[in-house]
Amino acid sequence: MRVGSGGVLLTNHPPLLIAEQFGTLEALHPGRIDLGLGRSAGTDAATSALLRAGAAPEDDFEQKLTELTGYFAGPSFGRLGSPVKAVPAAENRPPIWLLGSSVSSALTAAGHVQRRGVRRVTPRDPWFSLCGECF
Repeated sequence: MRVGSGGVLLTNHPPLLIAEQFGTLEALHPGRIDLGLGRSAGTDAATSALLRAGAAPEDDFEQKLTELTGYFAGPSFGRLGSPVKAVPAAENRPPIWLLGSSVSSALTAAGHVQRRGVRRVTPRDPWFSLCGECF
């Protein structure tokens, strides 16, 4: 049985923390953990601002996703520019899933994550041509 997050809202959490938490889960339960990520704030603007701890309100999902996947690859340069190793993430990378329903999400997934749950499409569906181009 596999277990994991339905969707960690990456814009609300530090990538290093997510890498360490899910690296630990993967170390404790090898091959059974999935990391699902979401772009949404999941709340109203005021609460979102508090969760971001004063960070700029612009969407920094792409930057955080790059940082997160970097921690799973080994020592990575965080936002401050010095190498950081997420323990035990570098040795224990769970599969990463990106939640989404837009063309933008599909393109992000194609560029960053290992796999993506894509709904079944037909040749008449507008997603059909995108799936052929990106995956």
